[in-house]
Amino acid sequence: MKALLPGALFIGFTGTPLLKKDKKKSLEVFGPYIHTYKYDEAVHYTEYLERIAALARMVQKPESATSHPSAVNTGALRALYDNLDKDEELAIRVDSAIRGVKNDGWRGNRLKEREVRGARKAALDGNDGILNKLFELAKAQREY
Repeated sequence: MKALLPGALFIGFTGTPLLKKDKKKSLEVFGPYIHTYKYDEAVHYTEYLERIAALARMVQKPESATSHPSAVNTGALRALYDNLDKDEELAIRVDSAIRGVKNDGWRGNRLKEREVRGARKAALDGNDGILNKLFELAKAQREY
């Protein structure tokens, strides 16, 4: 596995070593311990792992987090909402403006990018303070 994925990070959850003679083998295979616990701490550790798993699910599917209004239901909308001081109406207005003018292949095409910049500027009522930041944010969203 390590030969196929030389830059990968490997995390092992193991109950070994059970015997002192296996300790050196485990360290050679997995590397140094990140965390250890005793059997009587296992229940608390299980709860900890459940919290870690829940956080991992939120990273994989941020829409499962409840911090966004129901209308803010796409990755691009969530990014706008988070960067527009949680202003739902403004985020939806900017999202609609971008979707209304963007064409295929707009990234890297100066004329098409200008259309997206103009739509975003109109939706923000000329608020120049965040125009460039939001343009870069829009470019980073795959759904645009």
